[in-house]
Amino acid sequence: MRGGNCDGWNTDAGIDGILNRGVSLEHCFPYRAQNMACSPCGSRNEEAIRASERRVFWNVESRKRYLADIGPMAAVFDVFGDFFLYSTGVYSHVSGEFAGRHCVLVVGYDDNQQCWICKNSWGAGWGDNGFFRIAYGQCGIDADTNILGLQFGSPFWGVFGTRLPSRYRFRFFTGRFEGTGRTDVLAHCAASSDWWFGRKPGSQLQWSRCGNTRGFGNVDDGRPFWTGNFSSASQTEVLFYYPGDHNWWLGRLASGQLQWSLAGNTAGFGRLADGRPFWIGDFNGNGRSDVLFYYPGDHNWWLGSHDGSKLQWSLIGNTAGFGNVWDGRPIWTGGFGGTGRDDVLFYYPGDRNWWLGQISGGQLQWSLVGNTTRAFALA
Repeated sequence: MRGGNCDGWNTDAGIDGILNRGVSLEHCFPYRAQNMACSPCGSRNEEAIRASERRVFWNVESRKRYLADIGPMAAVFDVFGDFFLYSTGVYSHVSGEFAGRHCVLVVGYDDNQQCWICKNSWGAGWGDNGFFRIAYGQCGIDADTNILGLQFGSPFWGVFGTRLPSRYRFRFFTGRFEGTGRTDVLAHCAASSDWWFGRKPGSQLQWSRCGNTRGFGNVDDGRPFWTGNFSSASQTEVLFYYPGDHNWWLGRLASGQLQWSLAGNTAGFGRLADGRPFWIGDFNGNGRSDVLFYYPGDHNWWLGSHDGSKLQWSLIGNTAGFGNVWDGRPIWTGGFGGTGRDDVLFYYPGDRNWWLGQISGGQLQWSLVGNTTRAFALA
């Protein structure tokens, strides 16, 4: 950046900027294939991705190793008149006047075609959707000359020690989100609010951007996410609760995009993101996932079941007689009773009793199912 204008740097200064100031996300400072004012969003500095070290690579094989093992690299080459007319294939200079030096991003290489694969900065309307291939040795892009121990030519630049703020960490979920017989991966990045869908139709996992939840605010602010077949038994869905307005939202993949619908509101319960435990399972035995939670304040157990439109909540029991069951004792859910529905099992270290909770007649019925005093002491 020179002054208030973002019309590009030389390569050394640009790499130093990555180390010192970092790179902001697309949503914070959208790229334009033109000179423009440097006016990123207010959260630019805390969101920026930084690196701790830069290194230049002169040897061609070392450049290839970096591209294969780490990622893209910066490079500089000579631009001639015919380069502006490039559209596809492997570029080699044939005609045209020298127009200057130009910096690009090298994203890969192809030994079969003997070329570097590069991403330009002139927009997707230029070249091969914004990319181009340039033959090895062309226009000085990989020149390497050693004179009296000094390197001359055009190195590639790489960075190391990339540091991501905590908001850049992905949260991953697995399930049958497409409703097929295979398990897929759903990923969410809080910093960009993007959701990504990973499926494996063949030998490789293929990723596609399937949605964005910026309108919900930052959904990675500590609120819980759950996955299950809440509204239908045919595919896995995503459910989350927002403490700000007490709304519950259900996300379902349709035509490659995550579609969200308001699934209910629990303002009457107070703030559910207060540490109370939640469990997901088919507690009703109807083939759909339900939401079960226990509130230590009054010892009540609540069940939320989706009726195809909204989550319907019902009070299914109270364990005041057990004391506060959220005191560190272990709790599990599963089909322990073999009834085709999920049950709740917990162990109390105080007396080493095991208790099984099963929903019957709309209520959670508890029964003592064993004691492990003589067998072994647990927890």
